[in-house]
Amino acid sequence: MKLEELAQHVRTLYIQHRRHWEETMSGRPSSYSPAAKWDRFGPREEPSAWLKLAKYLQQHQLPPDEYLAVQFATPRLVNPLQPNQLTGATALERWKNRPQIADAFGRLWHSQLGRFTTETLLLVGSEGLSPCEAAVHVICGQRQALELSPLFCCCMLVCFDLQDANVRKLLKVLLPAARQQYQQNPQNYDQEWANYLTPQLLRWLQPAVTTPGA
Repeated sequence: MKLEELAQHVRTLYIQHRRHWEETMSGRPSSYSPAAKWDRFGPREEPSAWLKLAKYLQQHQLPPDEYLAVQFATPRLVNPLQPNQLTGATALERWKNRPQIADAFGRLWHSQLGRFTTETLLLVGSEGLSPCEAAVHVICGQRQALELSPLFCCCMLVCFDLQDANVRKLLKVLLPAARQQYQQNPQNYDQEWANYLTPQLLRWLQPAVTTPGA
């Protein structure tokens, strides 16, 4: 993956983990978006925070999603970590002290995430689609071929704008199967997929709850 593509991927992952952290702390939906200072080049044309983080991940051979999940899962974290706090000795120490992903549910998540991310990044880079458009395209057309479970797809979709008609339409189609999948092993999913099961999605996964757009 090119450095610029990795930087965009890291930005998307950061937003997902940051929103989940804020929702967990406040109990309310989060609409967090990065401040402009993290995206734009500085007065001295310094690289963006995402480019710096992407380069750091490459240099240390760190898996982006798992690395960010570990950072935001840090116990007793009172304030959200800013992008410039995800590199350096302290962040690397958090990573080294992480609990290992040994459970099958954790491996299942990361295998699906790898396939999904690869395809969506290709569409963003080659077709000029937005991350949301690419996600919808992959889930609509390649879900079965990529072996993406209904619950995984719903976890990805709720990271985007829930007012988007295509996102809501897909959620309405996938949630019944996702709910069935979740209810078979709720404790395992809560433990291993916690960073993506937002409070809103967890409400929709409960029995007899109205799905969005219904």
